[in-house]
Amino acid sequence: MRVRIAEELDTEGSLAGELPKPGTERSYCLAICGPRAAIGELVIYRRGHRVDDDQRRTARTMAAIAGAAMHTLLVLERERSTALELQRIDELRTNLLSTVAHELRSPLTAVKGVLGLLQMQSDLSEKAKQYVEVAEVRTDALVDLIRDLFDCSLLETGQLDIRPQRCEADELLERSLGALAAGQPDNVVLSATPNLKVTVDPLRFDQIVNNLVTNAFRHGAPPIIVELRPYRDGAILVVSDNGPGVPAIERERIFSKFYQSDAGHARLVEGAGLGLALVQGLVRLHGGRIDVDSVRLDGTGGRFTVHFPDVMVELPIGEVANMGRRRDDRIAIPDVRAIDVLQLEVAELPEGDAASG
Repeated sequence: MRVRIAEELDTEGSLAGELPKPGTERSYCLAICGPRAAIGELVIYRRGHRVDDDQRRTARTMAAIAGAAMHTLLVLERERSTALELQRIDELRTNLLSTVAHELRSPLTAVKGVLGLLQMQSDLSEKAKQYVEVAEVRTDALVDLIRDLFDCSLLETGQLDIRPQRCEADELLERSLGALAAGQPDNVVLSATPNLKVTVDPLRFDQIVNNLVTNAFRHGAPPIIVELRPYRDGAILVVSDNGPGVPAIERERIFSKFYQSDAGHARLVEGAGLGLALVQGLVRLHGGRIDVDSVRLDGTGGRFTVHFPDVMVELPIGEVANMGRRRDDRIAIPDVRAIDVLQLEVAELPEGDAASG
């Protein structure tokens, strides 16, 4: 008996170059079929007697089993080849991003330096000063994009390191967003639990919170509320807005690199689609996770919740009792936010853990 796959058959569909042994004859031949076409043949050689009906049925069963097995092997081989090719393309893309980001950093630094010198010139006309200011803003945006590209490439290759420190929560928010909140008190509201200490890399925390706030400005609407408070054995950073919210179907995809929302107004918004992907990567480096949901039951109001583990909470007893209360009555958002986060957390516990907690 011989089995060959389709690539080994000759143009007439027989085994290429296959001859029976001396004293045998080709008694029975069956096609081995895949879902769409024949993928080989099963040939039985017998000495003397012809193949009877029982042996034919057995041969057909063997051919069917062989067909299923061979089809599975061929599919697995194609998938393996596809996976290897995709991996190669992904590595090329990552290397390209890293190279582009690296090569553009020095020229952009020089451009920023020249623009800074121009701003110091006292003989510039008002029109020229406006041009310089616009160029500086655009250059800063490009510098941020290059930084995000470079950090994303480091994340993908496992080369991005963090340096966690014990930090005061209120100082973290003030350092990251204090100037913005002071300049736009009606648009940005900061809230941090007093005496709360979190273990984060301050530089990377700044990237996380600024990318989330930038995303809220681009796709949401003010007021944008940024909170850092204790939660269970860790802390949560919550950034919420008053915009249309994130559609449920997009809540996983928005963390993919270069993803652009199909929502009507989102198509008109500038951005490379790197911010949230970078945020998720940085959060995971801290051992945390990020969730997205809506503030209100009708789906409006986007809310991103970052869970940071391993915090040291130093709160007076009275503060602990008031932990779940809102700190700013001016914000027109329901008090069910902490409950929503709790329900989301419990839903992800293994069966039995929620009851035991």
